[in-house]
Amino acid sequence: MKQVNQLLSYDIKPILVFDGCHLPSKAITEKKRRENREKNRKKAKELLREGKAKEARECFQRCVDITSEMAADTIRACRARNIDVIVAPYEADSQLAYLNLSGVAQLIITEDSDLILFGCKKILFKMDNNGGGILVEQEQLHISMNMPRDKFTFDKFVNMCILSGCDYLPSLHGIGLAKACKFFTITTNPDIHNVLCKLPSYLKMPHLEVTKEYRDGFMQAKNTFLYQLVFDPLERILRPLQEYPEGKGPEDYPYAGKFVGHERALQIALGNVNVQTGEKVDDFCPETYVPPEPKSSGWDKRGDICTAHRSIWSRDFTPSKALPPVPSILGSEKQKPVPDDDGFPTEDELQDLYALPAKRLKEEAPVDSNSADEDMDGTLPRQCQVPQVMKMKRKVRKKKSLNPKQQMRK
Repeated sequence: MKQVNQLLSYDIKPILVFDGCHLPSKAITEKKRRENREKNRKKAKELLREGKAKEARECFQRCVDITSEMAADTIRACRARNIDVIVAPYEADSQLAYLNLSGVAQLIITEDSDLILFGCKKILFKMDNNGGGILVEQEQLHISMNMPRDKFTFDKFVNMCILSGCDYLPSLHGIGLAKACKFFTITTNPDIHNVLCKLPSYLKMPHLEVTKEYRDGFMQAKNTFLYQLVFDPLERILRPLQEYPEGKGPEDYPYAGKFVGHERALQIALGNVNVQTGEKVDDFCPETYVPPEPKSSGWDKRGDICTAHRSIWSRDFTPSKALPPVPSILGSEKQKPVPDDDGFPTEDELQDLYALPAKRLKEEAPVDSNSADEDMDGTLPRQCQVPQVMKMKRKVRKKKSLNPKQQMRK
């Protein structure tokens, strides 16, 4: 809850999303993870018997499994502070993506890079205790892939990532992200199922075998990213992340989630149902629930904050497409107006910057240690934005020590 407190202290409304039922498409990955946890558990016990406490602790950390009881306790703690929680019908990844795409959430904070493939517009990875992190924007992905904007499509990007390996499909032997990018850069055939047969010839890997089973698995993985079932908290219905193709329905994509009905999905989303056993564990109702009075961290010794933000379960909640302004960290100072370009370099500026030789970059880049604290305005903490001032590491040359003979000559 430490990060939740951090967001609330800047008047940012957090929405916690929990994983729901196991997804059929992820069965193989889940099985491997269970096996790895069991291996680490056995190894940890052996290390304990050998008296290696430090190594044993590291192994125990790798075999921790989050139980439904842990999730239920966290959900109740959030409700007590008027913090919104939603349990996804299946994976939290697709649910987070839907909240972002529908305007309910303007930014996703996560450690899972798969969120990019679900189509999220803005994601913050590895957020630290100061609010800094790595901001990834969908509209800038072509720069990361070193591709011109007119040659890049999000659909191609998804294909590249699936081919290089994802949670729903392991990669073919010898195929990584570089070769996946090369393949989908040179091919223009939209029929993925058939074009995958050309992998060996296009990549000059004659011994590579692309079976029909793999090609079917590829299409299944892609459909899972597109049509995984999520819950709409505004309409209170179970729906796919993207609209189904004409004439298709959930029965055509059973691996992307079983349709359990809108009412059942609502009770799961509210946290009233144990997703593992199907048992009722709570009776939370948004219509009758009375939220606690908003209060700042000064009201109790733990520093807990109760938010005054309107709940996403409120019937009059209105989603927003734009990021709300964030108060300046220097609370006493007047907040500076946000420039029209939000302080971000343009695509051309970024490409020019990347093209600079190292020597010229070192000579031209100014160093200003005070600017980071003076520019804390905009819609995100400064650490999340592309820096306008680059701090360069100076090379320190060490003097060579003289050997005894050289010292005598000297």
